[in-house]
Amino acid sequence: MSQQPPVADARPATEAAGKSLSTLSQLVTEQNYRAMGFESAREAADATLGAPIPVYLVQLDELRAYAGGDPAALLRPLQQFVFPVNVGGATRSGVTVENTGKGWQATGFGSPALTRALADGIRASGAADPIAVHVAALRTYFIGFRDGDGNLMFTPIRDEPEFEFRAGAAVPATQALLALRPAAVRYNGLPL
Repeated sequence: MSQQPPVADARPATEAAGKSLSTLSQLVTEQNYRAMGFESAREAADATLGAPIPVYLVQLDELRAYAGGDPAALLRPLQQFVFPVNVGGATRSGVTVENTGKGWQATGFGSPALTRALADGIRASGAADPIAVHVAALRTYFIGFRDGDGNLMFTPIRDEPEFEFRAGAAVPATQALLALRPAAVRYNGLPL
């Protein structure tokens, strides 16, 4: 059984995310509250942070060369966490925090659809220590976790019929990566 690459210490990221909640509240206006994921502009003032989700990247060149084997070897930690922003127990928005080399800083606010999909994927997976796995070139995200036998599993966060992925339905990570490989080989570098 392989191990995932180590996750960055979430404490300084959590501190930075906590400080960014007031910034998020200031960014949310009567004109943009829906785009930011809230049901009203005032709702942002009542927001709390959910548990941090460490983000890993699967690089295109490594995916193209993948022929099976240890799927965890393809996971590259990004020194980035996504924090769900919750109101009344419901995920509304998100804050992305990164280690920029000058410490942990908020680098993104909003992304409500992505953050809700990640939160839903975590609930569907039942994972105790979930990670977000981003295959950036193919615009695909999974929730990664270890099952009871220690196998690395990926839960797609959205339906992707091309790869036969169903949102919330966990598959072995090896199977998911092998399903993505042909698209990675065909990918010409242009935006999808």
